[in-house]
Amino acid sequence: MKSSNFLKLFLLAALALVATYALAETNKGSFSLDRTVTLNGQQLAAGDYKVQWEGSGPSVKLSILQGKKVVATAPAQVVAVPTPEHGNGVALNHNSDGSATVTQIQFDGRKYLLQIGEQTAMQGGSQ
Repeated sequence: MKSSNFLKLFLLAALALVATYALAETNKGSFSLDRTVTLNGQQLAAGDYKVQWEGSGPSVKLSILQGKKVVATAPAQVVAVPTPEHGNGVALNHNSDGSATVTQIQFDGRKYLLQIGEQTAMQGGSQ
């Protein structure tokens, strides 16, 4: 009987560990830029970036990394979408001065995207 309880406890701990690992993996992604853009007032040059965020949503703290260095941070909202996204990428707002600002980050195969900023996130989530 003791070994049965031990086995149940072990299986429960293993399931919790797998669930935690899966959740941590969903809070990461990547994207590439082919031009310099701005994200939350911080410039990102063309290149490859990793994304990670903290929080269970809908409001999260977003960190953009190039290699292991955090190069930008921003508040964001996790927004559900009806169908999985196709490809990793960003949505840009093209400004009148020719610059571009990141407004969303999408991840391949996921049924959510990240809406950048607190104000735009609230507007995007209510439409």
